[in-house]
Amino acid sequence: MDMLTRLTARGLPVILDFKLYGLGLMRVEMSLKRADVRATFLVVPAQIGPLKWTYRESMRLRIAWLVKWPAFLQKLVYGVFSVALFHLWYLPQLKQDMDIWEKRNYPLYPKPSATDAPLLTYRRWAAQFYPVEKSKRSASPEAGRFGADISDANIHCGNQRIGN
Repeated sequence: MDMLTRLTARGLPVILDFKLYGLGLMRVEMSLKRADVRATFLVVPAQIGPLKWTYRESMRLRIAWLVKWPAFLQKLVYGVFSVALFHLWYLPQLKQDMDIWEKRNYPLYPKPSATDAPLLTYRRWAAQFYPVEKSKRSASPEAGRFGADISDANIHCGNQRIGN
């Protein structure tokens, strides 16, 4: 599944290109053309139990105008900018998404809209990996709810681990 989104963040046009590769891998390419900044996120969610998930991600950042700077300054700027981008933009966005995921219902047979065909095809395909007996699904007080924990979110810059 591939989705391209264009938006504006603090006056800068942002292009987000989402690519889903099956259930366990998503690649997001973010481009701030005017600032000559690109970031690639690899996102790996994994279900570890009924309605419980882990979330791992990595970020690769490229700032084109830094190429002309000395290596030690590049490393310093990337270190500061990566942490700032991660904590000031990425984590708040992820937490907003999780709030939406946690509050919505996931009905077994949702009413589709005209644009939902690819999503419904994907959902039917993905269902094979999460078999649940019908009686258990309706009996569970958590049925139709989503939960995830991102308390251990972190980023890697070269050999350096940054984050919690």
